[in-house]
Amino acid sequence: MTQFNSDAPHERLKDKVRVNGQVEVRLEGSCYIEWWVSGRRLREATTREDAVECARHKSVELRAIRAGLIASPEPSPVAEAKTLSLSKPSPTASC
Repeated sequence: MTQFNSDAPHERLKDKVRVNGQVEVRLEGSCYIEWWVSGRRLREATTREDAVECARHKSVELRAIRAGLIASPEPSPVAEAKTLSLSKPSPTASC
């Protein structure tokens, strides 16, 4: 789990996690920028090195959209749910 460092929230990421009571440094994992638009959660993958800069850029972009300085980008289409509908088997005649 990657978290922002509490003493320098805008400068670096914190890689220390507690696992079974022991503090460990974890470098694996993925970094995502996450935000909400019209009740939908949106996520964008980013590299570990660029995560803080990407978060700053997205924050500035969202503030400019809210202030009316720039137009919001077209929303991406929502993917349809891929579910299978299983019909009940027809009853068999008993002898």
